Amino acid sequence: YLRFDGAGQMIACVINFSSDPHPDHRIGLPGEGVWTEILNTDAESYDGTGEYGNLGQVVTVPVPSHGFEHSAEVTVGPLAAVFFRYVPPEPTTTSAEPTTTSAEPSTTLAEPTIALAEPVEASPTAPLARPERR
Repeated sequence: YLRFDGAGQMIACVINFSSDPHPDHRIGLPGEGVWTEILNTDAESYDGTGEYGNLGQVVTVPVPSHGFEHSAEVTVGPLAAVFFRYVPPEPTTTSAEPTTTSAEPSTTLAEPTIALAEPVEASPTAPLARPERR
């Protein structure tokens, strides 16, 4: 099933209620591109087998399935659930000014930009924050 947050965020939830794994199970998805695996209950950290996964993501292909134009093959372990978050493609920008290129190649490299998240301390006794309901 699919979940939407109203701001464009999409989560695809795939659940296998059988004791058999389902490798390469095709599902239709509404967004073209990359879907990041955000939960796999077959992981050893959830006491799963640790044998079945999607290497962190699936990428859709233009093969219609379940009423959608794009689909992806997902692997779901026995008695497991996998959740995927849609990663929208980066918007392409067009420049109003024509660009010129030099015949000589550039030898300078741009400095990489790295944004680090603020550290968060977790407390095993603190309750989890619940999102506010609207």
